[in-house]
Amino acid sequence: QVERPHTADGAQPELMVHNAPAGAAAKWVACQLEVEMLRRCGVRVTRARYEDFVREPRRTVETALNALGLAVPSGGLEHIGDGTVKLGPSHGLSGNPTRFRDGDVTLRADEAWREKMGRRDRAVVTAIGGPLLMRYGGAAGQGPRKAGSGE
Repeated sequence: QVERPHTADGAQPELMVHNAPAGAAAKWVACQLEVEMLRRCGVRVTRARYEDFVREPRRTVETALNALGLAVPSGGLEHIGDGTVKLGPSHGLSGNPTRFRDGDVTLRADEAWREKMGRRDRAVVTAIGGPLLMRYGGAAGQGPRKAGSGE
């Protein structure tokens, strides 16, 4: 478990809730279905692979903006470098504790789950998310293979 970074001064530290693999997979599916509903309502959406963003962050953001029909602002992506992103202060309400970091952040792929996730959890996650992964051009356990439509 991870301590909440925004625990009030002097208060007893709180631990963040840990999402079990099945719950995380179900949330991912729900988010993808919400994006699909937006797309069907005429809202432009796009998808970007995590692996692509970590490897080529600026190109991935430019591709997403172009797919959404949004112009890449002159100098608007200067905070995105090769393998780094300069973040401003955030006031996120939920998510990974690193959302509170600001300044230069080095991007690196987190692949630890591939070795740490047990067979049972991997099978459950594949059963939950596999159909959508295949729809998006990926294989279960690998993620979508192309940039194209959501989160």
